[in-house]
Amino acid sequence: MTELELIDKIRNGEKKLFGLIIEKYNQRLFRITRSVTRHDADVDDILKETFLKAFLRLSQYRGDFEFSVWLTRILLNIISVRLNKSTWFSKDFFNAFRKQNIPDIGVSNIGFQAILEKAVDGLPRTLRSVYVMIEVERATAENVALSLEIPEVEVNDRLIRAKAFLNDSLCIDCLNLPDLFIYPTDRSEIVYSEVMEMLDMIR
Repeated sequence: MTELELIDKIRNGEKKLFGLIIEKYNQRLFRITRSVTRHDADVDDILKETFLKAFLRLSQYRGDFEFSVWLTRILLNIISVRLNKSTWFSKDFFNAFRKQNIPDIGVSNIGFQAILEKAVDGLPRTLRSVYVMIEVERATAENVALSLEIPEVEVNDRLIRAKAFLNDSLCIDCLNLPDLFIYPTDRSEIVYSEVMEMLDMIR
């Protein structure tokens, strides 16, 4: 069953199939949210709101571009609203991070993973989101451009600048990047359960 066929079935009343959408995109949306907010505060609530709004607006999806792009736009709009109400992004600590002593690259992958996550957290927000979407989530530059609603050339420029920042601090080739910012299973399962419970209440 293709994704479009799955979406059509959900539109036609098979709400439980929306769980497949949540399972497919939970990790991706967590990483994108995490890359923008730079910490875990409210991430789970943001994901629940995103999935709920996506379900309620499913009739608006026309298939003009990939579903992941449409879903990411909903997510980023929600984050944007919260951004305007908080001080999450009032400080950029990349320069402070660069002044710290970085352990030798010979440390374990787990230790280096934490170091790399901290380095990525230190990137300016516009660079951080592009870097995570492309290098960690393996999204195409075209889809990232559609999601962020910016020219593809700007996406590529941000990626180059993000890599330059990271290369200036540490070796980014020493770790499997898809291992970064893993969504804890217990939290992912709670988001899944609570969203599905909310869908059951929709008539």
